[in-house]
Amino acid sequence: MPNTNKNGVMRLAASRYKNTKTVTHRYTAKSWVGLTLFKLGVKDYFSYNGSKVKPHLNDAWYTRGTLSIWQVSGWHKGTYTKGSNYAEVYGRGNFHYGFEVKGVGLVIQDKYFKVYLSSNAKGKVSKHTTIR
Repeated sequence: MPNTNKNGVMRLAASRYKNTKTVTHRYTAKSWVGLTLFKLGVKDYFSYNGSKVKPHLNDAWYTRGTLSIWQVSGWHKGTYTKGSNYAEVYGRGNFHYGFEVKGVGLVIQDKYFKVYLSSNAKGKVSKHTTIR
């Protein structure tokens, strides 16, 4: 028997998911003289049906610049959902540089970077970068 409401109007099956296009978001950190320090990126698509959204992590990465002294710690890539209407995929980590002698170091600068894509249940994808 078809799925109808009380007025006899047919309902669309809410379980049919559509996929967004695969989207890539990149961020390049540069020095004050224009040299590339490092690059971050995330690539993903989402499945959505108007009331729910699901993330599918393709990849998240970083690469250091050729002459960069910046180090990376705590790199993590993953997915996050909040309720049924919001999902994101991300790559994040702490990027830092400093001096170290015989295991004892001094960090000069430490920054948290996160690149991520988010989508809602309607399939609207947005690109984001967080720096702290």
